[in-house]
Amino acid sequence: MRIRLLLASSSVVVACIAPEGGSGWSGDWEGFVETTNQSVFTNLELTEADSTWTGQLRLPGAPPIAVAPDTRGDTISFDIELGPQQIAFTGVRDSDSVVGDAAVVDGPVFPFSLRRLPSVTEPRSRVDAWRQDLDHVERRFLAYDRSYSDDTRAEAVRRLEQLRGELGQLSDPEIVVRLSQIAALADNAHTRMYLLRNRLALRRYPVRMWWFRDGLYVVRASPEYANMLRCRVTTIAGVDVQSLRDQVGELFAGNESWVNYKSPYFMASPEILQGLGVLDTDAARFAVECNGGIQEIEITPDTLIALTRPTENWWSLSPLHVDSTFQTVSAFDTTAVGVPLYLQQPSQHYWMIYLAELDVLYLQYNRSQNMSDGPSFSDFAESVFAEIDGRDIRAVAVDLRFNTGGNQGTARAFFEELASHPKVADRLFVITGPATFSAGLYHAGQLAEGGRARLVGQHPGDHLDSWSEGGNIVLPHSGYTMHFANGFHSGSTAEPPSGVRLMSDLSVESLEPGVPVQMSFVEYVRGEDLALHEALRRVER
Repeated sequence: MRIRLLLASSSVVVACIAPEGGSGWSGDWEGFVETTNQSVFTNLELTEADSTWTGQLRLPGAPPIAVAPDTRGDTISFDIELGPQQIAFTGVRDSDSVVGDAAVVDGPVFPFSLRRLPSVTEPRSRVDAWRQDLDHVERRFLAYDRSYSDDTRAEAVRRLEQLRGELGQLSDPEIVVRLSQIAALADNAHTRMYLLRNRLALRRYPVRMWWFRDGLYVVRASPEYANMLRCRVTTIAGVDVQSLRDQVGELFAGNESWVNYKSPYFMASPEILQGLGVLDTDAARFAVECNGGIQEIEITPDTLIALTRPTENWWSLSPLHVDSTFQTVSAFDTTAVGVPLYLQQPSQHYWMIYLAELDVLYLQYNRSQNMSDGPSFSDFAESVFAEIDGRDIRAVAVDLRFNTGGNQGTARAFFEELASHPKVADRLFVITGPATFSAGLYHAGQLAEGGRARLVGQHPGDHLDSWSEGGNIVLPHSGYTMHFANGFHSGSTAEPPSGVRLMSDLSVESLEPGVPVQMSFVEYVRGEDLALHEALRRVER
């Protein structure tokens, strides 16, 4: 199918920075295409050489697309191919804005509009650079995000203005912490500043920690700090870890489960600790309890290796995970105990195994996207149903405890078919945890809707109703990324906000597990999996 995009009626915002003396089309544009159920964030970069125009179009989840636009006065048009579809853009500019329509060939027409971005000038000072960054936070990030209420948006603007007046008295880490807190005012976990998970923009200490039922433990460490493995952390920089967890929990939105998942990132970053005012050096003292005794160990941070891809804390639980950027040893001793199923395939987005002794099919879905070096998800889905149809299946256990999201469309149809499969009905168990988030949470909701599955484990890392999708705003001088959300997902039985287009619509009473399970550290190092054990125990019954 071809898609033709005509810029002639309103609805998408795009911005351009026109160079001095330029034609008005050269530069970066930013905007939204208003489709049936969402506002699709769009970036367009145009350049001119020898009277020929070239450019790149960026859409969420797709690689940059080369374009060859035709500009005639205040009109622009170009075609792109997006998979099997083809789209053509034609637009009309009026001063600093462009309005138009996006027409799918042999399909619908979507309106959009464009807006020119303010130019970025060479800052006169550090404070001037931050002020320009704050302008982009207010004029772009806050303007595009839809998860703020009127009151929280007003509070965010008030805090930005206060921050502008205090830039000269604050350190860079203090400014970063303030900005992260402003993003968290939305009370929406997808509205955030990318610092330590989706992007790695700050340094971390060379230890990895996890919240267990009995406290915060070191599960991985660089060889230099291997003596901290299997130790319970009691204080960091002199602050009790529970208190510090609550402090860093104000830097991002989310429920208590999500705070448990994300807080170990922030608690182990010197910039975050400095920004909170609990540390004034790079080195931090960690008080740990090992073998009944308390010791303090001073740790220096790793050199920053900036990453633009997600770095998941749950990877640290698996002794089989290999991280080329962080050479560590694991608290899990594979020579003493076998690696449990849930930790056996940390690099696989999806995999399954048939447990013959109980006639149970175990399926783990760790990431909602196709693997680049394995079978496509559609091929994997076919093999799952072939397994179910070819065996006398007593139950299916779907493990979503580590699925932090991706593209819910990858497996939406699969999980709907799985939940309604006649051999699976009333025999479906779903394992969730603090890292069950975004698309992972949606799939848990799909399976739980109408009581079709029994949930085991811990509450997922977000609420049933949330704003997501959206796009990234990169601050021009500091380089930090702010992510705004503009697509609403309705998962609960509550009425969605009036007039809001729905990205997805479920009707789930609750995602609180009917079989609550949280592992202790001792159970972890013994290689036990209480969540799967509780599910299988009920199958045996």
